[in-house]
Amino acid sequence: ESINRNRAAFKPVTFSPEAKSNSRIGTITVDFDETLSHYAEWSRLSVRELRKINRIGRRGRIAVNDKLRLSFAKTLPYKFDEKRQEYHKGIQEDFFNNFEISKLTIKSVKKGETLWEMCNDNYTIPLWLLSSYNSDKDIRSLSIGEPIVIPVIIPKNKNA
Repeated sequence: ESINRNRAAFKPVTFSPEAKSNSRIGTITVDFDETLSHYAEWSRLSVRELRKINRIGRRGRIAVNDKLRLSFAKTLPYKFDEKRQEYHKGIQEDFFNNFEISKLTIKSVKKGETLWEMCNDNYTIPLWLLSSYNSDKDIRSLSIGEPIVIPVIIPKNKNA
């Protein structure tokens, strides 16, 4: 539990090795619960600018593990990462203030089973928590029969 409670919430900004040393365009990997609006706020850009840099149409969506390009003309990458880390830390702190992990169980992925069903119907856990306990796997493309670790949660007793 403590290992996952303090995990880095995301992969840090990277810059292409071929990029000029003064390049201000970095790449990030989309993480759970993040939106273009978050990136705009943290990078001090507009959502429109982000859509343009990444060629995302007005109806275009982003998904976990997508790669996005960001301009760091208005902020420094470490400042962006600090704001991003604070955001995820807040989500995790809220969660762990209300729930605790009672046990870990190993489950094999069944045919047709989705992560959404596992997290929302079967176990009622956030996707970021499931992912953090299975960090060695590509959580978006699990194979039938593949074992995954499921943290089973219980509400914290507020009266204790």
